[in-house]
Amino acid sequence: MIYAKNISDDVVKVAMSKWSSEEGNDEYVDIHPGEVVQWSRSDERGFLMSVVFKDNDKLLYSIRSNGYIIIYSDKVENNGEQISYLYFIPSI
Repeated sequence: MIYAKNISDDVVKVAMSKWSSEEGNDEYVDIHPGEVVQWSRSDERGFLMSVVFKDNDKLLYSIRSNGYIIIYSDKVENNGEQISYLYFIPSI
């Protein structure tokens, strides 16, 4: 399982990739401030997580299974450690 909690002041949109053999949704879901969302993911190869913030900037992160993600207004943590994004797509 992968859990993501939004503790920013705004709604964020989050999508979690999946491997073709896995069931579950890989589309964006809204996570409201204080809300926790979970994905059923267990592959050892890990996953890609896309986060869309209020200003429509998109950031792409590498996530391991069994992670607990915390989304702040200015950073993202995975299992208590800040993680850096792999790719940034600015809003137009």
